[in-house]
Amino acid sequence: MPLIGGYVADAHLGRYKTIHIAIVIGIVAHIILVAASAPDVIIHKTSATAAFIIGLLTLCVGTGFFKANISPLLAEQNTDRRMRVETLPTGERVYVEKFVGFWLAFLLPTVLFVAAPVVLFFNRKNYILSPPTGSILSKFFHMLKFSWKNKQGSFKWDVAKPSNVPAEQRPVWMTYDDAWVDEVKRGLSACKVFLFLPLFL
Repeated sequence: MPLIGGYVADAHLGRYKTIHIAIVIGIVAHIILVAASAPDVIIHKTSATAAFIIGLLTLCVGTGFFKANISPLLAEQNTDRRMRVETLPTGERVYVEKFVGFWLAFLLPTVLFVAAPVVLFFNRKNYILSPPTGSILSKFFHMLKFSWKNKQGSFKWDVAKPSNVPAEQRPVWMTYDDAWVDEVKRGLSACKVFLFLPLFL
């Protein structure tokens, strides 16, 4: 969508008009999303899902057109194209590369990175620090593998629920509860909706 938005602006409408069109499309998309999530609509799963997908795709179009043109439009507002060298009130010229070198440009962020651990150390008492509890991804993949390897030879979510596994037979990684399995299932189902989203950004 950004490529199409850039083409429309450069070849036909210009950035200003294209941005306005993108905003209108975005408004329509948000109205559709609001309608899709309304209490009277969301109870109808099929209709609500269809409206949500339409709203999401419409939003992708509006966002793609907007992002492709807003930065160039802002850059165009700088009408002074002259090359110049800034001079400080004290008379020094801001020309580091010629008299010092490029190393100074890398030195400044290096100093900030060096200062970061110092700031973190002296403020450590103000932070809420959670101890490591193990990788969620590791549990996720173990759960998928466990769900697949069952007596029926097919994938079943319920197989990986701790309530269905005797305590003495539970693997050491099975530290989650039944609700976590349901959350993972819902999360993967939701990912289907966003599977093709990167294509529109």
